[in-house]
Amino acid sequence: MTKKVEVEVINPKDFERRCKRENFKRKVKESIHKTFVWIVDNKEFLVIAIPAIATVVKGTSKIVTKISNNIAIEQEKKIKASRIYDRSLGKYVELKRPLKNSDMKTILERRDDGEKLSNILMDMDLVKWIRLSKPFSFCEVIYARWLHALPSWNQRTTMGN
Repeated sequence: MTKKVEVEVINPKDFERRCKRENFKRKVKESIHKTFVWIVDNKEFLVIAIPAIATVVKGTSKIVTKISNNIAIEQEKKIKASRIYDRSLGKYVELKRPLKNSDMKTILERRDDGEKLSNILMDMDLVKWIRLSKPFSFCEVIYARWLHALPSWNQRTTMGN
């Protein structure tokens, strides 16, 4: 009676993958074993080193968080100086330069007269771009150009007089 032996045919690429996987597993197991042996051999050193390392890591993390907070605050100040939120558009308007006190005075006066902030900024030539939640459609671009070409409301009412 003869026994049947099943033979598996393996692709050479699959064989290489299996060999690499087995070698990787073996190396990981060896490195874990070496680590445990080193820990057992160096208990005295670890008793001193672990608290020192923890203190260094804690101090470093405090310094890094402080620096990152300072950077975030500086970036926020730059953004606030270069953008204004227009409630009528519901979007942020990017400015070409930070506003001066005289600019703010004229903006407040004209806004009290009923003009939109975006129109005021465009007339003063302060608008760099308007941040949108979605891109403009073609009709919106044409309408915005037409709207900007028109004189402001106060100018329209006084033109005929």
